[in-house]
Amino acid sequence: MENDAQIMEADSFVTDLRLVHNDLKGAIKDAQHCYQIPVDKRKTPVPKIEVDDCVFILARFIKSTWPTKKLSEKYLVLGNHSETITLKLVDSSGS
Repeated sequence: MENDAQIMEADSFVTDLRLVHNDLKGAIKDAQHCYQIPVDKRKTPVPKIEVDDCVFILARFIKSTWPTKKLSEKYLVLGNHSETITLKLVDSSGS
């Protein structure tokens, strides 16, 4: 008899825990949605870059062999714009 009471109490506790867990998941989703709206409004669209377009690339996005940031260049700029550099873009989507 005592075992049955403990089992029922444990089942009740697990049920309550599931309800709390589902409520918290819903609250987190609602909070994320509230924060996502202003973030999406401030996001700038990705510019379309075509072949032969002149672009400036921030050096912090490229791995460098410079010993320190202080000695490195801020922008990677080609001298006379007749040189070409081929960059392999990494897929950031993780697929």
